Amino acid sequence: MNTAWVLRTHDDPRSAVARLLENLWQRGDIETMLAPTRAADPAGVQPTWLTSREELKQVDLFAPLMKRNAATALAERPDRGPRWSGALLRPCEARAVNDLVRRQKLSRDRMLTIGFDCLSTLDEGDYLEREVREGGAQRMTQEALQFARQGGILAYRNRRACQACPQPVPSEVDIVLGFLGMPVRKSILVLAREEAISTRLGLAELTDGPASDALVETRTATVAQVVARNRRTAERFIRALSADLPSDVEELIAYFDNCEPCQLCLESCAIYDGELVALSERELGRAARVGRWLAACVGCGMCEQACPREMPLAALHDRLASLVRQVVVH
Repeated sequence: MNTAWVLRTHDDPRSAVARLLENLWQRGDIETMLAPTRAADPAGVQPTWLTSREELKQVDLFAPLMKRNAATALAERPDRGPRWSGALLRPCEARAVNDLVRRQKLSRDRMLTIGFDCLSTLDEGDYLEREVREGGAQRMTQEALQFARQGGILAYRNRRACQACPQPVPSEVDIVLGFLGMPVRKSILVLAREEAISTRLGLAELTDGPASDALVETRTATVAQVVARNRRTAERFIRALSADLPSDVEELIAYFDNCEPCQLCLESCAIYDGELVALSERELGRAARVGRWLAACVGCGMCEQACPREMPLAALHDRLASLVRQVVVH
């Protein structure tokens, strides 16, 4: 059975996605869904728990703004009832969810995960400034849509974490909404992880038919180009790090111990679980715990966005995570 479908958007991708989500809500017996919406934040988008299908009209997957990793909202949610919940996730949010599930901090039971290709996000300050200067948020959303086919435009304007994102497409989610490389004003891809998911939700009836191999290959090629570009940018960011910044895990621990005690960076991290806390005077296993945390870094950049000192934490963690992974492999 096919697991790649095409959804015609008729020059209105937001409405097309909203209609698909409404149908998935009904077919999936969903009671509540976490989605980026302006409902709770007129000056931006925030992960918000929606309790009715009508609220899906407020969802905006294309706004180039990320103020919080949605995985934190999922982890904070109390035990769910017998019905399903849904979650719309950027790639870095999906990576965080997958890590939390692996560490049994979060359960996928009765949860439908819907990932979507990330068209990158702006620094919050830049976003708000442009919102005022250029006459509203819709212009920035329209710009993101306009250049989705090319994999984005003017990458240097995006958040540093987005410029260096290791993988701008979601993994290990039930359904993927594919935007990169797509003529999004005409069509987008809807991809199911498994045939059983496609069958259960009736994607054949909810979309406009099977996607052609050429359309799927176009997205794959565009993603490969974006990944290569981002990897080059990440390497450039790492080379530009100051020599006095930590170069190994032990130095990072000392760095955090002596940093300002606000802990805003740690509070913003979706996968942080107290790894930097010394459990004993001898701090047994602390470096190993921190190393595992770094190796699992999802690259969302929320730590850097939260830092009042504007430290290049995304690049720093990227450098140290690479070193830790090399040690694990060898």
